[in-house]
Amino acid sequence: MDVVQFAILGLGISAVFTLLAQGVVLVYRTSGLLNFAHGALAMVGAYTFYELNMMRGVPYPLAVLAAMVVPAVVGAVFYWLVLRRLKHASPIVRIVATLGLLTVLQSIATMRYEGEIKRVPSALPLEPVTIGGVTFGQDRLWLIAIAGVITICLHLLSTRTIWGLASSAVAENQRAAASLGWSADRLSVVSWALGSSLGGLAAVLIIPLTGLMVTNLTMLIIPALAVALLAGFRSFPMILFAGIAVGVAQSLATRFVNVTGVPQSVAFLVIVAVLVVRGRSLPMRSHVLERLPALGSGRVNWKLLARLLWPSRS
Repeated sequence: MDVVQFAILGLGISAVFTLLAQGVVLVYRTSGLLNFAHGALAMVGAYTFYELNMMRGVPYPLAVLAAMVVPAVVGAVFYWLVLRRLKHASPIVRIVATLGLLTVLQSIATMRYEGEIKRVPSALPLEPVTIGGVTFGQDRLWLIAIAGVITICLHLLSTRTIWGLASSAVAENQRAAASLGWSADRLSVVSWALGSSLGGLAAVLIIPLTGLMVTNLTMLIIPALAVALLAGFRSFPMILFAGIAVGVAQSLATRFVNVTGVPQSVAFLVIVAVLVVRGRSLPMRSHVLERLPALGSGRVNWKLLARLLWPSRS
């Protein structure tokens, strides 16, 4: 009975992992980049909600909307001002740029909130429900229902709309899509905005369960990547099932594994296992056409060497 109860309790965190992973995949499908700042953007949404709803009394729906809009704006502006100028750079350079964004956002939040854990009450129904002798809060069902509805919307958006088909074309080959009149930059800006807004929503949903703390939110990128890898970075319904699997596994580890840190390491272990089974890393979009870091010719510049060894004393 404990297995069933803790599995159901894990549905709440599963919903959050699903939304975060879907945001990561939205960015990856068009810009071909793993956004390691996704957790930091989610953190921006969480603190936006906290400032408006908890500190200033803004109604819950408006605060949630702001928590989705602010990260969307930050993500879109970051892509347009930074990553758009680096689209011809090597993949490692663009990944370092996202790590830079993560560092900046985390440092600003740490200076503002001093790393304190803040408790945020849930707006979802918390009344207990008993099904088959297992009692749990209604909020778990609400969370997984929200994830399910958003999954259906994203699936329809990606398979039944022109934008979704164009995003898939850009994911396969940016140059071919550009020859058909699709701007990869515009599609990427929209994807960054939509993916970041999903991160903000996920953060608002998770802080009543875990508390509001800077490092906890920025580290959500690890379970998000685990779920995305498990789903193969493709199907949004598969991301939902993968999110449930990772969330339930983490919840069960909390109950049955008494070793400190193991439950929090489930997502990392999933990443390692998937990469080992696949036997290869995840390629970036159009990885065959990516410009690799420039190498020298290997020839010795004797004039420069002479100047370095015997500098002029004039």
